[in-house]
Amino acid sequence: MAYKVNFGPLFTSEKTEYEPGEPVKVIFPFIATDTSYRFHVNADDKKEDYKNGVIEITFTMPDHDVEVDVNSKNTMEPEPNPMLTPVGAFTGMGFGMFAPGMFNPPSGNTHEPSIGTTPDIGVSQPSSSPEGEWICPECSTKNTGRFCTNCAKPRPV
Repeated sequence: MAYKVNFGPLFTSEKTEYEPGEPVKVIFPFIATDTSYRFHVNADDKKEDYKNGVIEITFTMPDHDVEVDVNSKNTMEPEPNPMLTPVGAFTGMGFGMFAPGMFNPPSGNTHEPSIGTTPDIGVSQPSSSPEGEWICPECSTKNTGRFCTNCAKPRPV
């Protein structure tokens, strides 16, 4: 008795019915570089391989119908914390100015440059209040560092 392999329009296969124990290969040809994929197959020995620009999903046909499905997620989403990446950067594009050897984020000690930091060139730093906290005039977020943790605006002088 043959069982069905059910999949959506984005998948292809030589046929849709297989005998139990028969090898099955399903192809997913729509791979984008900025997308993460998770394939769901209700077969015990599912394997995924990236070959020639497509994903090949292989398994042995069990003694029941098999559902093949995919969930995808765009990996180029705006970074919610602007201190982690430059303003307007995307998480899927690397570390930007905080890449190793490029620039270290503000650390509090601006007079001892470490490897990869930009040396102090005499730019005056804003004075800090006794508590060290300040309110961003742009977005009203309470901060303690040199830049707003919400909108990345510099601390006012």
